[in-house]
Parts: sequence; structure tokens; C-alpha cells
Amino acid sequence: MAIGGLFWGLFILKPWVSSPHNNEVLVKKCIQLIYIGSYALIITQLFKLALKLWLMNATLGRWPLADLMQTTHFQAGCFRIIFALVLTVFVNTALKHHIYSKKHWNLAFLLTLPLLSAGAWLVHGASRLESSGILMFLSVLHQLAAAIWVGGIFQLLLLWKLTRQSILNSGLWPILLWRFSTLGIVAVITLVLSGLAISLHYFDSFNALIGTAYGNLLTVKILMLAVALSFAVTNRKAVQQYFLDNNKHSLTYRVPYYIEAESLVLITILFTAASLASQPPAIDIPFLTADWKEVINTFSPR
Repeated sequence: MAIGGLFWGLFILKPWVSSPHNNEVLVKKCIQLIYIGSYALIITQLFKLALKLWLMNATLGRWPLADLMQTTHFQAGCFRIIFALVLTVFVNTALKHHIYSKKHWNLAFLLTLPLLSAGAWLVHGASRLESSGILMFLSVLHQLAAAIWVGGIFQLLLLWKLTRQSILNSGLWPILLWRFSTLGIVAVITLVLSGLAISLHYFDSFNALIGTAYGNLLTVKILMLAVALSFAVTNRKAVQQYFLDNNKHSLTYRVPYYIEAESLVLITILFTAASLASQPPAIDIPFLTADWKEVINTFSPR
């Protein structure tokens, strides 16, 4: 919601451009979603670290904070909280009071860069002995593309809600939907290509894809992604048809529900991605026998 909302404002709304399509209510609501997203990120990241502490304390029988603070994972989590806090404060104290300032929008975008970078040390690639740098970069790129897509869907749902309530001109709905479809295509292509590159690093055989817990979750994610893409393609065709024959029926009575379904599928994909983060990827250790490889790739460490 935070990162996707910023991309929505920068590339879809462009409130600093003098245009009859710009609407003050829509821009303010967009900024409100960005604020909610960045604030929620602080809460969830704090809860995540607290939960790790509690689980380690329950397992080890002692308070592990001093040891945990020395780990890269804990430090990256703390940095993400700090950067999210800075973004939240900036959005609440500056951006929402200068909604037509391109400078403030660009500054808000720049504040997301360290937030995204901190996430590079929270992915599987950070613990790899080989190609860790490229895997971390691809993982951040993958997360960014997903954030643009999912965050944009939230903005579309908000746009439809305001249109249905007659707060916005109904002409904004097809125009902004078409603009987002272009940005969405770029995000999806980036999502698929980066995901494919990561998978090729993590899997050395087809058996690893279907014979490990990590591979099974990834397969579910791929299937759900295909469903979400089918909704996205249907929506784009409906917008194209509207601009060809000015028929609003599909755009009004079908597309909003397709977008709602797409959002539910994308949320499911996010839960699947979160489950992937807790599973060790399929690995290939040349000096181990096939039996030991199967054991390592099948079972998560306790």
C-alpha cells in the first residue's frame, strides 16, 4: 500500500500536472492509503521481531535479545522500522499538506529506497554462500514489482468506491484504469522475470520443484499468479473495448468485481510468499549423496 501508492501518485495521478482529471479528494485519499500502509509496516515489522524473541525465549529458556541484536536479520528489521517511520512522518507532516508538489512526491519516493534496500537482508538470498548479491537484488526487484501491482489494486478499489459514491467524475474510472494497466504490465513482467531468475538459482532439477516443501509452495504461488493475471487481462480488454465503442457495461458492471476478485487472489499470493520466506529453499550441495540432499531439501530445521 505504501510503495504501490507512491507509484500510483507518481505515474498515474501526477497531481502536479494541471489537468481536468486531477481531483483533490482522490489525491488526498491516495496519500491516506500510503500513510496507512507505511504505518502498518512499522507495526507488522515490530510484531515480527517481538514474535521471534518470544519464540527463541520459549525454545532456549533464556532471553536472547543480546545475541539476536548481533544478527544481520535483526539489524535489517530494525532499519526497515526506522525507514518506515521516517516515511510515515514525512507523509503525515509534509506530503499531505503539499499534495500538488512534485518535489514532495519525489522525496517520498526517495525515502522508500532505503526501506526497500533493508529488505534485501531479510530474504533467503542473504544467507547464500554463492551469488548472494544478485539473489538479494532480484528479491528486492521481485518485491518492488509485487508492491506496485498489489498497491495499485488497492488504489483501483478506492477509485471505484469514490466513483460509485458519485464523489468523482465517472470519466476518471476508465482513464485511470487504462493508465494503471500499462504500469501493471511492466510490474507483472518484472515480477515474472525476477521470480524466474530466482527460481533457477534455487532449483537445480524439476524434482526439487515438486518434491520439496519450498517447491510445492512456489507451485501454488505460480498457479495463483496465473489466476490473477487472467483477471488483469480481462480488465484490460474491457477498457480497450470501452475506448473503441464507448460501451460502459463491462467497465461498470464487471470490471469492479474482477478487480475485487483479483485483489483477493493477490492477497492469497502474499500469504503464500510469506510462507515461502519461512521455508528453506531447495539446495544443491555437490559433496552430499542424493539421500542426504533429499533429507535437507524436504525438512525444515527445527
